[in-house]
Amino acid sequence: MALPGSLVLLGFLYSRGMGDCVSTILNDLGVDVVGQLELGVREYSYYTHEMGEGIVRVWVACRRPLMGGGLIELKRWAVLEEGRWAIDGKRRVNIDPGWLTEYSLILVSSKNYAHRIPIEVGIYGEVELIFRNKEWQVMPWTYPDYQLPVFLDWLTLMRGKLKR
Repeated sequence: MALPGSLVLLGFLYSRGMGDCVSTILNDLGVDVVGQLELGVREYSYYTHEMGEGIVRVWVACRRPLMGGGLIELKRWAVLEEGRWAIDGKRRVNIDPGWLTEYSLILVSSKNYAHRIPIEVGIYGEVELIFRNKEWQVMPWTYPDYQLPVFLDWLTLMRGKLKR
């Protein structure tokens, strides 16, 4: 079930040659896109072995719940969708799903770390950012892209659309 008063946030990383994948995925889902931010080509050493050089970063905020809208369902869907776009077992698309609320950005992962909370076997939630004193506060584990001023400004704009 979707969290009331939240937006679904999808963070995409994809190989440069897969330019239509985000629009195809969103069209297939039929979601109500509230906003989108593209950083363009970036370097991500963690993903280079799978996706190659020149990976594109895009975030999409959606109003309509996906797969029931719960974090568990969102992560299961993301893993299946990544597999759909894989070539020879290598991902060409990485999708980080989460919820944007008035007070935080919550992401969900299949990798466990000390700061992550198990919400189901193999699925973990984490608070990536919190909104306090009229600005986003990063956590010690916040991914570098999620700390960029351009992303934080965009996230603030999306936060303003929560109650509309």
